[in-house]
Amino acid sequence: MKDLRIVVSLPNDNAYQHEQGAIARATGGQLGLNVEVLHAHDDAITQSQQILGLVQAPAGKRPTAFIVEPVTANALKRVAEEAVAAGIAWVVSNSEVDYVKPRAGKADCGPAAKGWKCVAD
Repeated sequence: MKDLRIVVSLPNDNAYQHEQGAIARATGGQLGLNVEVLHAHDDAITQSQQILGLVQAPAGKRPTAFIVEPVTANALKRVAEEAVAAGIAWVVSNSEVDYVKPRAGKADCGPAAKGWKCVAD
């Protein structure tokens, strides 16, 4: 089975989001996931460039999924489209965005989606 690499992209590194990143790493470790946390320093362009660099990496170096808390609600549409086109899962956290469509039902999301909006490409 392929190692699952999850990239969590947070808008900044304040105390709250620093703790979010630490919990993501710890939980990922318990589940056998390789979790990388990025901080965008409150800059939508930085966040976009960080993620796009990973999307455009050679296929074997790309993450399995992104969990993204966008700096702004509309800054990552093209990046998300490119990620999904490359076969990388895209999850949006703590933001309402207009570039994803909700799944048909909670059954599509599975039990891990509690507290998350389940989205489709």
